[in-house]
Amino acid sequence: MSAGKKETQVVGVPRRLYKVKEAAYYLGMSKSKVRQLAWTGSLPFVQDGENTLMLFDVRDLDRWIDSNKEVMQ
Repeated sequence: MSAGKKETQVVGVPRRLYKVKEAAYYLGMSKSKVRQLAWTGSLPFVQDGENTLMLFDVRDLDRWIDSNKEVMQ
């Protein structure tokens, strides 16, 4: 058994907040690009105090995707 902290998810309750790595995977970009978008104010994030994890609301990730779609004509 590891000494690390384990995360649990309640069955039937969808996750709403993603860590940087998860948000990057969801958006199909690098972790550094996600951080850059957050630091420039292009992508909102949740943070509980200074020097804590950046967490990204999946609804904000979807909104960012929708607002950055382009159609070729």
